[in-house]
Amino acid sequence: DVIASALGGWDGRRGWIYHVATAESFRRKGIATRLVRRLEQRLRVAGAPKVSAILRDVNDPGRAFWMALGYEMAPSRLYRKVV
Repeated sequence: DVIASALGGWDGRRGWIYHVATAESFRRKGIATRLVRRLEQRLRVAGAPKVSAILRDVNDPGRAFWMALGYEMAPSRLYRKVV
């Protein structure tokens, strides 16, 4: 069974963490934190000087998680749906 997953990448300028999820019954055990730290390490080795995480605005528990790891909210973003 899969209990957690994380997806990240480097665009040549910045590291990105697109997705981190942990099965509900396995939360609050440090699994997501370890996945994020591992992604950060691998992005740093690849040459990324910064890492940004993508978070939906309505995800208050997610926001608390990222803030506890030292991430800060950025004031602006742009997006466009491609249909």
